[in-house]
Amino acid sequence: MNSQGLWLLRELIRLGEFELIVNTRLKEDLTAYRYSISGDKVIKVESKDQLKKWIGRSPDHGDSVMMSVMPLHLGSRVVSRPTLV
Repeated sequence: MNSQGLWLLRELIRLGEFELIVNTRLKEDLTAYRYSISGDKVIKVESKDQLKKWIGRSPDHGDSVMMSVMPLHLGSRVVSRPTLV
């Protein structure tokens, strides 16, 4: 769900369907995740444990924003685009 939620939030922001008032910590949380796309269009977002090692703390602010958009857009065109792992 973390991968799906992060990708959904990314797409909502990219499409202009979601705007944030961003503080430094939230910006760090949302921009620190790294992802890869395999040949079969599977998007893999790095794990929260990997991110914690990378930034030295838990991305609680980013997680809160990501979790807040999930119920609003489950089943939307944005969620259904890629296959997420």
